[in-house]
Amino acid sequence: MQSVRTWAHAQRFEYHFIDDRFFDYVPEWYRRGAGTNVQVITNLARILVARELLASGYERTIWIDADIFVFDGEAFSIDVTSDFAFCHEIWVETRWGEMIKKVGVNNSVSVFVRENSFLDFCIWAHEDLVRRGTQILEYGTSTRLLTALHQAVPFTLLTNVGMLSTIVAQDVRDGGNRFTREYATMHGAPIHAINLCGSHCGKLVGRRVLDNDDYDAIVDAIERTRGAMFRIDAPV
Repeated sequence: MQSVRTWAHAQRFEYHFIDDRFFDYVPEWYRRGAGTNVQVITNLARILVARELLASGYERTIWIDADIFVFDGEAFSIDVTSDFAFCHEIWVETRWGEMIKKVGVNNSVSVFVRENSFLDFCIWAHEDLVRRGTQILEYGTSTRLLTALHQAVPFTLLTNVGMLSTIVAQDVRDGGNRFTREYATMHGAPIHAINLCGSHCGKLVGRRVLDNDDYDAIVDAIERTRGAMFRIDAPV
């Protein structure tokens, strides 16, 4: 979070941190419908906050998840000045020893510009999915929804934010470069900030469990090298 705060100040953006009062933005009926799925609740809260800030006079809002690490603040930029944008996602995992790539769209960094034509629809879609109760999945109101919308009607994607899947995280922790370099090549664009995917900490994902100490080591390695492992032109 400090890396984002530092970046925001360098960009001369106003920085707003919202504590647990963040959840108060979401209607009670929606919270009941989402149950224990905190991600579904936060997905709606972030766009309700964006709508409130835009209505209060801001020209643009940029939401950045708490587990986004901006490791190259000088190069990281968000130049979207019209409508809206979400993040290009390449998620990699292994199957029978081979890397499998999944392409999608995520909301870990979300941009909304005043008078955009999407925000009200996005709020309606989130609420309708929970109201119907048919797609209350972990990523039902984020990656699944946004990927489907992008496939139907392509919109602007941020390509400078990467995704630290478990196999890539383990590779960074161990000082390897096979999965990390392959991931960077698959991503296909310079990466200046990384989604650490902190929700996976302590969970068994693909036969791997990463704990807080692992993530401390991962962040240290990325910070120390300024994300060199994600540069496809970096020496092996």
